[in-house]
Amino acid sequence: MEWYQITLKILTMKVFLVSPYKIDNDFLKKKSIIKSIFFENEIELLLAEDSKTNESLSVKATIELFNQSDYFVIDLSLERPSCYYELGYLQAQNKQIFMISRSDETIHQLLNRDEIMFFCDLNEYERLIKKIVITIKNEKKCQN
Repeated sequence: MEWYQITLKILTMKVFLVSPYKIDNDFLKKKSIIKSIFFENEIELLLAEDSKTNESLSVKATIELFNQSDYFVIDLSLERPSCYYELGYLQAQNKQIFMISRSDETIHQLLNRDEIMFFCDLNEYERLIKKIVITIKNEKKCQN
């Protein structure tokens, strides 16, 4: 009989991604990038979609995930009203938010618009997500 060692990664933080996933042609690539980076850094990615069907979750289920999340990454690309709505909701809750957007987007009225980080392609998107992860990890170190 052979013995196998199984390593179980404990994900220490939860980050919720708000994104225009249904209309963003790059979403699957972005999702793959962020999942890989988060997994490497022991961060759980939460989305407002059912993992089996990829259908949107109800508002109630989404709010439950919001309440479980430590941080939020909000992609304001493609000017989706739902993303702006969720951003406003989370800002009103004083949640820790990282706002990102494609550099060619129009940014509408919102709080802290000077904190938006912009990307022009998937390579910059990946660098931006890595930068956000470093910031999150540094904040967690300071809290300990």
